[in-house]
Amino acid sequence: MALTQIKLGGLADNSVDTDQLADNAVGLAEMASGTDGALITYDTSGNPVAITGNDGQVATSAGANAVSAFEVIPTQYSTRYFYAHLSANQSFSEATHTLVELDTVLQGGTSGFNTSTNTWTAAAADVGVWVFNGQVSFYGSSNNMSSIYGMFYLNGTIAAGGYGFASTVEDHPSMRHFVCTIQQVISISENDTIKLYGRVEDGAGLNFFGGDTSGGQKQTSIIGHMV
Repeated sequence: MALTQIKLGGLADNSVDTDQLADNAVGLAEMASGTDGALITYDTSGNPVAITGNDGQVATSAGANAVSAFEVIPTQYSTRYFYAHLSANQSFSEATHTLVELDTVLQGGTSGFNTSTNTWTAAAADVGVWVFNGQVSFYGSSNNMSSIYGMFYLNGTIAAGGYGFASTVEDHPSMRHFVCTIQQVISISENDTIKLYGRVEDGAGLNFFGGDTSGGQKQTSIIGHMV
């Protein structure tokens, strides 16, 4: 008598191997139901296994002899930054390296800028390469500024700077407003400090200019961004 049916349990495990199955013989309808969103891979024993993840994750390889998994896509750019600026004019004396009192700060991923000390201090998570851009806006009420300087201090030592020089008319300098910019890429270690300094060699009524509605606000500032 011809065999017409096989009851559940009538076949032993692995009794049908690849020799008994034609290519493309098993379709989606014949597969056991699973979990929506799951992917089929293999475990460390070589057996099929379904893996699932969360919204926004991607399936990644864990390497040879390890089960693949869903993981968050690695961030390809840094979100660690700070921006500090001077909100009002700050007076200072000539021929003196003077710390700019940056009193307003916006920062993300790092909280290292302290407006009480006007200093950015690197935390352990800040270790790496940073780009710093600084701008110092100078104002002399007597139209007599001469040489001007803007500087980054790294751990108490000048690390980068900018320079401007005013020509003289009848032996008198004639500069009233001047902006100095500084840029530098710095490899930062934990507890490194960054400060912004300015200097005018000669002049009276000197100020670091905070800005105004006519010329623009936030004219003296520093930006740091991890790359």
